[in-house]
Amino acid sequence: MVDTHIETLTDISLKVLNKRLANQKNPNFQFVFLGDTWFDWGNAILQSFTKAKQDAIRRYQIFLSCLDKASKQKPKPLFILYGGDGVFSGSAEQLMFFKNAVEKFVRKTNIAFFMVPGNHERNGVNGSLVNYQNIIGPRKGNKTVQENGLNYIINTPKLRMVMLNDVGPVAKPTRYGITNSALATFNKGINTKKDVVVVMHVPPKAGSFKSFPSSEAFPVTTPNDKAFIANLSKSKSVKLILVSHIHDILLKGTIAGKTAVLNGNGGAGTDTRPTLNPVISSFTFINKNKSIRFDGQRSVTVNTKIRPRKVFILTKDGIISVPIV
Repeated sequence: MVDTHIETLTDISLKVLNKRLANQKNPNFQFVFLGDTWFDWGNAILQSFTKAKQDAIRRYQIFLSCLDKASKQKPKPLFILYGGDGVFSGSAEQLMFFKNAVEKFVRKTNIAFFMVPGNHERNGVNGSLVNYQNIIGPRKGNKTVQENGLNYIINTPKLRMVMLNDVGPVAKPTRYGITNSALATFNKGINTKKDVVVVMHVPPKAGSFKSFPSSEAFPVTTPNDKAFIANLSKSKSVKLILVSHIHDILLKGTIAGKTAVLNGNGGAGTDTRPTLNPVISSFTFINKNKSIRFDGQRSVTVNTKIRPRKVFILTKDGIISVPIV
């Protein structure tokens, strides 16, 4: 049972962001994006137990090295945006382990960390997103975060982030696409004079993603999906869409005529091979002309000295927690 009185990772990050904004002198700022880690997880069904442990440790090292790389950008980023699939399966234990690691980073660096749920944040393949809501997602809400289910809005003075859940309703099986609450939050979020960044896990089959298989980009078939694409296309405020879900591919393209950047290189890779070349995507918001500059992909050198105290291993009996000594 998750203690629902704890501060979620989003609530903690919001406090850090508001403090940074209150003391910010330069109206320009940098932010970073990445996604897809499967933090601290290995697969012992398709390979040996020893190799699975090595993979789990490697994914742990990749993710924390990505955060470290982000923190050393000049100027220091105001926040990190994350496209989901932080863990492999959204049990309370895995999500708490992920949250504690990121919270330590956020408090140490004063860099906020905001994410959207991926399909792996569900507690099992078709499980619920309740653990994610209680541990990671926004719960309290205020003038900066406007919560609508698993969808929320983050405001800075001139830039707004619209964070969307497109992996299905909380308690129902996974369905990639736009839910009622996601569409409502999106429509509310783009009704602004600020520039808007949209963050979502799965890209729609549109623009540069039109030829991707349905497992990697959702078909635009439902009324909500079609309304999202139509409203996105007409929006003057949306300047950038950030997506992940597709591993080991980096892409700068378009969705409905808007600039889109894919980064699924946060560590996950394949079931038996963590990401070979982890990368973070770097951006600068320029206040004077209200523009978002894509500064490119930054390669990450993995710090192999970092060691977790435990790893999560998939076995034929399920996922087990294994101490590292």
